[in-house]
Amino acid sequence: MIDRTKNRLTLLTLLIGALALSGCGAKKTARNTAGVYEAGSRAVLGDGAYCNTFSSSGLRLDGKIQTYALPNGEDAPDFLRLRITGIDERFATTGRYMMRFFRAEALGSATNPADNAINFDETPLNTRFESGAGLMISGYMNYVDMTDVADMRRAHSIPGTTATDFFNRVDIIVSDVDMRWDVLIVTIDERQTDGSLARIGESRMLMPAFSADPNVYATDHPAILHPLHPFWNQRANANLNFADMSDSFCW
Repeated sequence: MIDRTKNRLTLLTLLIGALALSGCGAKKTARNTAGVYEAGSRAVLGDGAYCNTFSSSGLRLDGKIQTYALPNGEDAPDFLRLRITGIDERFATTGRYMMRFFRAEALGSATNPADNAINFDETPLNTRFESGAGLMISGYMNYVDMTDVADMRRAHSIPGTTATDFFNRVDIIVSDVDMRWDVLIVTIDERQTDGSLARIGESRMLMPAFSADPNVYATDHPAILHPLHPFWNQRANANLNFADMSDSFCW
């Protein structure tokens, strides 16, 4: 049986949601992140990458992710803001599909490759939805399917007819992503006739913030995380401004 967690909003998260900006705010030079990313696995050395992008293996699932900025310019590191930019339309036409979110952490360190492994938390994360203007349009849920999409679209007059139409107009706020965790996993699962779930699509990405330069990132993170850095394959190009490149993922 699928555990469904809906509408469990505390006063604190309601207040945070009401204050949140719809985007990642100004460029990194104007961000007040002092002390926020100086501890835990997501410590930032040098210029930070506050936005990232992802694509799936399996069916189409593309998007962007960024830190969760408050109006005063500070980041709330327990939350991330995510935008789905492309999704296979079978999500809309097949009622058996659902989207879920998971977190993972690297074990070990850059100096201890023997512990180079990933710990996956099998409990789906709670998420909520906001309109592009920052209006909260859902309570917390631990999966989303087209029934939820139809409910939000109807209740808030969100235009469009396809799954892509909807997801391009809303942000997904992911909770419980404190700085212990390195990787966010977005999955598309299909309900089977026996009640089980089959994984048919998946995207994995580094949670921002992280060091924008992949060479700097590699100095204090286990090797198993290195290929997930968005600029890992460009690490030998000394002429690139990785921080500016990561800013291009923001919206």
